[in-house]
Amino acid sequence: MSKDTARIAQLSNHLLNHKLNSLLFTDLDSIIKNDQSFSNYKELDFLIKYKHLIHFFKKREFENYSEYFCEMFRNQIVPRSFSIRLMLDIIPLLESLNKVYFNLDDTMMLTNYLEDIQSSHLADQYLQGISVQNLQSLRLALSRNIAKSFKHNQQQLQNQHTQQLKLSI
Repeated sequence: MSKDTARIAQLSNHLLNHKLNSLLFTDLDSIIKNDQSFSNYKELDFLIKYKHLIHFFKKREFENYSEYFCEMFRNQIVPRSFSIRLMLDIIPLLESLNKVYFNLDDTMMLTNYLEDIQSSHLADQYLQGISVQNLQSLRLALSRNIAKSFKHNQQQLQNQHTQQLKLSI
């Protein structure tokens, strides 16, 4: 079993780093459905969920994308070696002027995750290939989204309060 785990982790990392468009990645769902023993591996679970995340992005279903994205981080299935690259992809959603895709709690979770990665004793490994400028852009986008989501929450509370006042009159 431990040999299988190591091999599956190695395969998953290879697919993430080199073969996101491979047939194996495309057929991952059918592989898992045909052999349920594979469903016990966190790495394969991540690959399947990542494939769904890509689907949401391509369909421009950004609300679903952001919810699924945060769920993956909350459930801790995102490999740390891939997490920052994945987080860099959400900068445009964090900086969206039209919509708040990540609420305050989700943004704080992602900010804390970034801090954990950067303060880890394995930070050099996790941040390999990530520029300081990209990290600063991510941190700035998260900070701006905290302010934007806080303001959005305040507006929602004010609207609820106004509705309650109208109902009581």
